Amino acid sequence: MKKLRFLLLLQALSPIAVLMFFKTLPFENILKNGIEKTAQENILLMVFICLLLLWLVVVVFCRMYFSSFGKMELDEKNRTAKKIEEDKESSLDFFMTFLLPLVIDDVDKINGFCVFWVSLIMVILLLRKTSLFYRNPVLAAFGYRMFWLEIEGTRKLGISTTIVENNELKINYTSLSEDVIFFKKV
Repeated sequence: MKKLRFLLLLQALSPIAVLMFFKTLPFENILKNGIEKTAQENILLMVFICLLLLWLVVVVFCRMYFSSFGKMELDEKNRTAKKIEEDKESSLDFFMTFLLPLVIDDVDKINGFCVFWVSLIMVILLLRKTSLFYRNPVLAAFGYRMFWLEIEGTRKLGISTTIVENNELKINYTSLSEDVIFFKKV
């Protein structure tokens, strides 16, 4: 599950790559001078854009890997989940707290470039120690919902495409970490 956890972390932060790509791509210079001249004049910016494109390619592969997630064999069968509450705001909170502040940097200068990457690495290191990145906006965009639920007396964060209408539910699930599960309704 460490591989899945890392892929979900990359996926959670992928909106930064998309936003920064469109923020930094010098559309006017490319249209005016062509891509070759623009690349020669802005080497650092082009390196940054190439890194963002590489990140987006990795995220596409993460998405392909994650699409099989819903078809995976679940470890725990026919368990009762109680006290189920949907966490509707967590994806928006994640976006506003972790993603948007990183888009503010001016990365076409060496200082902004360094600040962006150092900040991003710090966020990644911090998120690796928490379960916050499971509440990411990309999962919400793909139709996954976040729920707080109790299984056998333990409170967990559940990820599912299931629409939960009751406060108690029979589920099958797989643990993604100590306090995060992926579940399906039985």
